[in-house]
Amino acid sequence: MANSKTRYDFKPDTIYCGDNLKVLMDFPAESVDLIYIDPPFFTSKKYQVIWGDAQEKRMFNDVWKIGIQTYKSFMRRRIKQLWRVLKSTGSFYLHCDYHANAHLRIMCNAMFGAKNFRNEIIWHYPNRWTNVSKNFQRNYDTILFYTKTKNNTFNTQYTPLKESSIKRYDKTDENGRKYANLIHKGTRYKKYLDESKGRAIGDVWKINILGSNSKERLGYPTQKPEALLERIILTSSNEGDIVLDMFCGTGTTLAVAKKLNRKFIGVDFSHTACTLMAERIKYPMGDIIGMPMTFEDVKKMKPFEFQNWACRRFGGISNPKKVADGGIDGWKSGVPIEVKQHNVGSPAVKKFITVIQQSPEHNKGYMIGYKFTKGAKEGKAWAKEDLDIDIEFIKVDVLLKG
Repeated sequence: MANSKTRYDFKPDTIYCGDNLKVLMDFPAESVDLIYIDPPFFTSKKYQVIWGDAQEKRMFNDVWKIGIQTYKSFMRRRIKQLWRVLKSTGSFYLHCDYHANAHLRIMCNAMFGAKNFRNEIIWHYPNRWTNVSKNFQRNYDTILFYTKTKNNTFNTQYTPLKESSIKRYDKTDENGRKYANLIHKGTRYKKYLDESKGRAIGDVWKINILGSNSKERLGYPTQKPEALLERIILTSSNEGDIVLDMFCGTGTTLAVAKKLNRKFIGVDFSHTACTLMAERIKYPMGDIIGMPMTFEDVKKMKPFEFQNWACRRFGGISNPKKVADGGIDGWKSGVPIEVKQHNVGSPAVKKFITVIQQSPEHNKGYMIGYKFTKGAKEGKAWAKEDLDIDIEFIKVDVLLKG
C-alpha cells in the first residue's frame, strides 16, 4: 500500500509493491529485455480469494465488475506501457486462456503490430483432468508471443533425442564417437551423436502443472511451474538481461531469472504476495519499494491485510481462516499468534489466555499490537505466575524496524 507520493525509480533486481500501471509509468523507455505477464484471465471468479488481503480485493473488484470492456481497458493501458519499456530487441509473452485470448490478441496486434506476432504457444498440461460431460477436457493455456522488432533475442531450445533416434547412431569411429551415415540430396555424410542438439522445440509445450505436493507449491492457486518460465527466459534473454513480470504473484519469474543469472523486476499490488516472493528469493523485506513501512501506512491497512502483514513480518504464517478462526490469527513455530490493529488491553489478553488454555500442547503465545496497556501487562504477569502461560508482546513499531 504505497502512498501517492511513492516514486518507483527504475532499478533492476527489485521488487515493487503497488499498482503496476503507476510503477511502469515511472520506468524509462526501452529499459527491459524480456517481459512475461500472467494477468487474471477474466474468468468471473473472485480473484481476491487468492491472497485474501484487501488490497487485491479492492483492485480486482473495481476492475471486473463492469465486464469485458473494463477488463480490456485495464489491460490496454498496461500493455501500452509494457510496449514502451521494452527494448527494440525485446520479447513480450502474455499468458492467458480462452476467456479473453481473442480480445488480447487483437489488442496486442494493434499495439505491437501484427507483423511482430511470433507465436501462439499452447501450454499443454496433461496431468490435469476434471469431470466433464458436455465438452472436451480443457487442459491448456495460451501464451501470446510478440516482439518489438524483428531483431529480437531468440535462443532456440531443444528437446533431447528419443531413444529410437539415438539407435540410428549405430557406428563408432576410431575415437569412440558414435555416428550415423546419412544421405542428403544424394550426398552421403556422417552425423555424430554428440553434435546433435536434439529436436527444436515447437509451439506446443507439454509441461505438467504443479501438483498439490510439488516442492515448488506455495499455496497460490494459479502458480506456474518453474520449467515453463525457464523455457521462456532461456529462449528470449541472455545472462545479465533484465526480465520483468508485473503480475508476479509468488515470484516464479523472479526465482527462475535469478537462477539463470538474469536481472529481475517484479511488481505486484498485494503486499502479501510481495512478502512471499521476497522470502522465496531471499530478498530483503525492507528493500521492497512501495511496501508499507511506516506506522501510518500500517494503520491504513484493512484488518486481514494487517493480519497477513504482521504475521509474516514477525516470521510466522497467517491463519487462512478469516472467520471462526478460534481466536488464532497465525502461528510461529507452532505457537499461536493473536494480532490486534489497536492498543491491547486486559480484556484482549484474558481472551487470548483462554484460547491458549484450549490447546493443551501450548503454554505460550504471541500478541501483536500497537501498544500494551498497564492492564495488559498485569494480565501477562498473572498468566505467567498463576497459569504458567508465557505471553510475549510484540509492538508494531518493533516489526517496522525489523
